[in-house]
Amino acid sequence: MPSSRYESAIRGKESGETWRTEVGRVLAERFPVGDVESALQFWASRNGELIPDVLEIVSACKIQLPVVLFSNATTTLNQEIESLGLTGLFDHVVNTSEFGSIKPEPEIYASALDLVGIEADEAFFTDDRPKFVDAVVTLGW
Repeated sequence: MPSSRYESAIRGKESGETWRTEVGRVLAERFPVGDVESALQFWASRNGELIPDVLEIVSACKIQLPVVLFSNATTTLNQEIESLGLTGLFDHVVNTSEFGSIKPEPEIYASALDLVGIEADEAFFTDDRPKFVDAVVTLGW
């Protein structure tokens, strides 16, 4: 799957459902004897795995300050949050598909600060990708 299709989905130019359908079409083309429909259903049913230690950290942080989920995600993120039982855990959700820019572009970080109502030097950001952390450091977070 070309990364441009994924990028289109996380920018909100197409829905998560449309993107998954396109992935299915490409898989069916590449693996014509495979059970693509079952693979797509399995994929759609997997919304991630909760790590109890991380949930404890987020909950402890939330007692003292606003906590924001910040994700390069498709339009299905809110459904995934709900299905995982995480509704209400975050004070705000910055889903790039709702903003039109993605990490590590400066615009998405500015949008996040505006949403929360804080300045860059008041924000703490963590991510599993160093390039996204590097981006906010250059912006004064």
